[in-house]
Amino acid sequence: MVKFIVLILLIFSIYKWFVYSMAFKGLMYYVGTHFGEDEMDKIDMGKVIQTAIKNTLNDFRG
Repeated sequence: MVKFIVLILLIFSIYKWFVYSMAFKGLMYYVGTHFGEDEMDKIDMGKVIQTAIKNTLNDFRG
């Protein structure tokens, strides 16, 4: 029973990782095509990553 639960959670986590990964790539593609490469250089990736981590932790807390 525990193996089944772990398997379900593994599948769910892989799915969530894939969805978030594709959403991020889609966002970068949208910004690149609509605003040009100059805007891509202006984006502070460190701040984007920190915000994503902060929001993820907030989701886990509540």
